[in-house]
Amino acid sequence: MAYFKISEPNQPTKWITEVDGANGTLTFQTTREGAHCEDEGFFADSEFEYIKHHFIEAYPELQYMTIDSDWGDEEEGVWEHADLEEAEADGGWA
Repeated sequence: MAYFKISEPNQPTKWITEVDGANGTLTFQTTREGAHCEDEGFFADSEFEYIKHHFIEAYPELQYMTIDSDWGDEEEGVWEHADLEEAEADGGWA
C-alpha cells in the first residue's frame, strides 16, 4: 500500500488520514497506522498529483509530501525477491 507522508523540515512527520475534496480539507496524524492509503502504482500516483494540485495553496507543507510505500517491508506481509525465487524453485505458489 502507498501512504502520503509529509516530512517538512523542523516539523514532526505526518501522514494524510483523510482527503475531503468537497470541502477542500485534509486531515493529518503523526503515525502511518490507519492513514489514508491507495494501491501502489497508478492509483497512488494519481492521488498524489490530485492532492498536490488541489490542496497545495491551503497546505503549503505538501511540497514535502512523498509516497511512503510498504513495498519490501516483510513485517507488512510483502513478498521479498528471495521469497519469490524460493516459491518458484518449489514449483510456484501454493
